[in-house]
Amino acid sequence: LAADEADEIRGLAADEADAIPAGASSPVRRLAADEANATISVAVFLPFSNSEGQDYQSNDARNNGVVAAMAAQQFNQRNGSIVSEFATLPRSCDGLKLNATMWNTFMSPEDALSVFVGETMPRVDPDVIVGATFSSVSSPLSQLAGAYGVPTISYASTAPQLDTKDLFPNFMRTVPADTGMPFTGRCRADENDWRAVGIIAVDDTFGRGYAEILAEELDIFQSTETTTILIPLNNEAVVRDLLHLLRDKRIFFTIFGSVGQLEMTGRAAIDLNMTGPDFAWTHAWDLRSLVPSPDPATWKVSELIAHEFLRGSGSIGVSGFVPGPRLDALAADFARQDASDYAYFANTGGPQAAPRQAEIDGGLTDSYAGFVFDAVSTVGLGACEARRKRDLGLLTAMTAQKFEGVSGSVRFDPKTFSRPSDSALYELQNLVPIGGDWSRVEVNQTGVWTGTSADSSGWDDSRPFIFYDGTSTPPWDGVTRSCGAGTYLWDNECLACPAGTSQSSSMNVGSADSCIGCNETAYSASGAAECTSCPQNSFIPVAANAHDGIARCVCDKDYYATEWPLENACRSCPDNARCQGGMTGPFPDEGYWLAPYPPRNRAETYRCRYNWICKGGDGAATCQEKWFYGRGNEESCVDHKGRTIDLQNTNHWCHQGWNVESPMCAGEVRGYWYLDAQAIKCPNGEKRNTEAFVFSAAMFILVLFLFFVINNLIRPFYPVFDAVLLTYQDIGLITLFWFDWNERLSRVFFVFRVALLDVDVYEPTCAIEWGFNEA
Repeated sequence: LAADEADEIRGLAADEADAIPAGASSPVRRLAADEANATISVAVFLPFSNSEGQDYQSNDARNNGVVAAMAAQQFNQRNGSIVSEFATLPRSCDGLKLNATMWNTFMSPEDALSVFVGETMPRVDPDVIVGATFSSVSSPLSQLAGAYGVPTISYASTAPQLDTKDLFPNFMRTVPADTGMPFTGRCRADENDWRAVGIIAVDDTFGRGYAEILAEELDIFQSTETTTILIPLNNEAVVRDLLHLLRDKRIFFTIFGSVGQLEMTGRAAIDLNMTGPDFAWTHAWDLRSLVPSPDPATWKVSELIAHEFLRGSGSIGVSGFVPGPRLDALAADFARQDASDYAYFANTGGPQAAPRQAEIDGGLTDSYAGFVFDAVSTVGLGACEARRKRDLGLLTAMTAQKFEGVSGSVRFDPKTFSRPSDSALYELQNLVPIGGDWSRVEVNQTGVWTGTSADSSGWDDSRPFIFYDGTSTPPWDGVTRSCGAGTYLWDNECLACPAGTSQSSSMNVGSADSCIGCNETAYSASGAAECTSCPQNSFIPVAANAHDGIARCVCDKDYYATEWPLENACRSCPDNARCQGGMTGPFPDEGYWLAPYPPRNRAETYRCRYNWICKGGDGAATCQEKWFYGRGNEESCVDHKGRTIDLQNTNHWCHQGWNVESPMCAGEVRGYWYLDAQAIKCPNGEKRNTEAFVFSAAMFILVLFLFFVINNLIRPFYPVFDAVLLTYQDIGLITLFWFDWNERLSRVFFVFRVALLDVDVYEPTCAIEWGFNEA
């Protein structure tokens, strides 16, 4: 910025170069060489009016002029009530006096240069300039004055560029550069956890320099997202359009050079609804100078701006008033001044420069007055030093001064000639309601900052800061810092973690990667803080490709489920059965039977009477309903590996001709007839027609005839056969025991069971249904 403006500044100074008298001698050298000249001419440049002659904060300028004159008087009188060094000046400085004259800058660099060349130099031939107020004026003025050998000491110009000695070798200041102010601003942002800030600065040397450093401080210190707009000096329409660019921001820092710029910005902000409880404004301005008292008549801003734009806002500024005996002495001495004693200000500064008694009676309202007093004091002490050391120039002597002044411990950086920021007092002001009533407001000092090192603790808050809504809770800056459990941060929003993941931190700053996938035994819905475990003895197979709900959980191998989705633990496989896990049901071993349905509770296996009838299963044959990974039909299911498998037919659990749905495969199947434990296909299959009836009747007659022959024709005549029959019947009874007879032996046993003469030895199921009643 300094380089960009170098040509402009040199140009302004060069425009007046022809007005420098040929062979003009340096006032610095003249002061050191000519002891007969015991009066130091101090030209104080103040903004008594604008270029149109209208007052601009003239009461502050006039009062500051009075303060400058008071400092010169105290030096001349060797009065050490404020600056103790005045009372102990060496005898070599006897007779040395300061003569302060007031000059109007008209708030314009061009006008200030014209005043300096056309009036100040010819009339008072100044040894030193005190001023100016604005950096945009001090920049060219110090260069032009330097061409005459006249040093400049400012009390209010804070632009960082003025520290560039290649451009401004004769400039010094009792106020710190803006390089210190942004540090306090960034700490205020950090205290309130503000990470998105809009910076609104006036488009001049002061505004551009301050805004650049503030943005750098915020970005470096806390990665704050900043947006800076530069507003013109006097075009409200453009200000409104530019301010609209910051509609996404809620927190603002403003850097203005005049009340008019603040008013323009304030009106635009109100029109754009950028004020209220959701916004916070901080100004690089002395609020107390704008609203010096609760009486609106004393305000420098309109009531609309005070009540809507400045309400609950803050200001960060360097203060020339350090509480203590020196400030008390200055305030007391100022209150005793008579405005008429300073009417001569008008002789050089114009009619606006003449002080008003009412303004003096109102007290010191501009804290820069402390820097003004200390600037004139620096001139006096430096002049004494330069006189005592004859080979020392006035500028060099001034920069070497150290003393306790109204603004604190005054000293100067040997490289920049500026006041170090850690030697000044920074103040946080706040426009607050009186008694909670926003119709009456006042400005409070809520905190001070006395150091700018990186390890400083921050603002020393003497009272809570009150925001627009009347509370001390800072507005949200619109930036999402972190997200709660189950969510992650993305593009300033908190989004729910996807189903199948979880995130447990209540202050998550991570992106979607911070959502951790559930393990193989757990699942989650979207936005879960923790994954939920599948019921005991279950898991989610890789083939599921998702962990989004309990419906994904399947049983481990050797376990089976009794419902779907799983609500309870998978059960261990029953004895004499096998389980393939997943959603499949158990299937029996050979010689055992279990219900051929998806189990709804604990599955039980039963040993069959005839083991060869219960063939058992060689694979899963049942599945819990509605669970279809693959083909989506009731003949498929999922196993413990998540694979889709084809289900076996439960009818295969029983030997051909026996019904699996009857316990232990004991039920008949249509199309078969039964002779003892043998199932034989009917001649006509499942058809129950006349032929089937004739066949069944014939078989019945055959059995009955056999019984008749044995009982009526053989036993009465052959006693030995009767004994044999009894033996066969005994053996037949034994064959009915539930031993593990094989199929071939069971066929042999048929002979012995026939001897029992049991009508159920034959069941005519080819023709009719046959049950207990029929038997």
